[in-house]
Amino acid sequence: MPSLGQVLGQRQFWPLFGTQFFGAFNDNAFKQALILLLTYQTATYSDLPVGLLTNLCAGLFILPFFLFSGIAGQWADRFEKAQLARQIKVLEIVLMSVACIGFYMQSLTLLLITLFGMGTQSALFGPIKYAWLPERLAPSALMPANALVETATSLAILLGSLFGGVLVTVFNADVTVLGASLIALALVGWAFSRKMPAGMAIAAKQRTDYHLMRNTKACLATLRRSAFRWRLSLGISWFWLFGALWLTQLPEYTQRYLGGDAGVATALLVLFSVGIGAGSLACHVLVNYLPPGRVVMLGGLLMAALSLLIPREAAVGELLNVSQWLTAPGAWRHIGQLTAVGFSAGLYIVPLYALIQHDAEAHERAQVIAGINVLNALFMVASALAAMVILGVAGLSLYSLLMGLGVLTLLTTWRWRFQQAPSAAH
Repeated sequence: MPSLGQVLGQRQFWPLFGTQFFGAFNDNAFKQALILLLTYQTATYSDLPVGLLTNLCAGLFILPFFLFSGIAGQWADRFEKAQLARQIKVLEIVLMSVACIGFYMQSLTLLLITLFGMGTQSALFGPIKYAWLPERLAPSALMPANALVETATSLAILLGSLFGGVLVTVFNADVTVLGASLIALALVGWAFSRKMPAGMAIAAKQRTDYHLMRNTKACLATLRRSAFRWRLSLGISWFWLFGALWLTQLPEYTQRYLGGDAGVATALLVLFSVGIGAGSLACHVLVNYLPPGRVVMLGGLLMAALSLLIPREAAVGELLNVSQWLTAPGAWRHIGQLTAVGFSAGLYIVPLYALIQHDAEAHERAQVIAGINVLNALFMVASALAAMVILGVAGLSLYSLLMGLGVLTLLTTWRWRFQQAPSAAH
């Protein structure tokens, strides 16, 4: 198996890696900057409640994955992927230009249209990313390549969100700095896409069905063509549900059970994301000793066990800042636990993507990835609805929600039997 450095240096890989990283970075920088502006300067943009606006932003970004993933999968199989990626990156430059105008005019309508557009271009790029790897790389390079992609994605989400916060707080949302930064990031992503080597379309004669609902059902149906592929798809989507719940609830968890302020919550978010990246990279070593399916099992069981070890009793007293909290009893145990949760999630997800790439036929691989993106979106929406019902309607505690997540992760990991995965994806 080639090393991470050898894969990263391949002409067939590093342009895709850079395109993916800067795309995810820009998505989250823009989204975080917009949410912060709507939170702290609400009156400038709208009379609507802040809670409604932030949930509207989340919904508009994820909606394109339901609407356009089916078309994206068919396009990625029908057209040459490098050219398609470059066209999507041009769309991103246009969208960031519209965002710049929206910030200048303080137009909520333009900014929300841009947010929907950014979700759309992300939905269009997703199938290209994962279908490209098995087409251009040797089978032995799939595991390290997926490890690098997952690491880059988790770090891009984190760093992009932090950068969006810096643009709003440090630079006081200066329109020139904000707009120039977002357009520059889009240009860098486009520059990387221009280095992607051209290839051949996999299914050039395939017709595209533009009926949104029929197309979405069709790409989900590709996941059900084998029981093993369906289990892999469910496992990937469970990762996104698990991560969405943890990341969404982490600020309240930090405040209520760990006694830390917003700075502590941010630090723990960083460690959680770094943990995912480290776990993703560790897969490259572990698959030399364990089959990929057993690495998934190990990651899932650790995710479950660590979620079941969260403190039950609420913290008392005033909230502590980072320096105060680090000297509090048990702080380093919590740091280790949350980092390990992220590390386990990284172990869990990378082999699943490598296995699904090995399982899917070349002519439908992008459509399989598109179906998984739809399923991911459904699971993340389900996680938000479940949290609202459990915490709001049922009135249960956050401890109960996270304990339930741990129990369900244990049951699903065991039920889906990833240990039966073929060793050919090794």
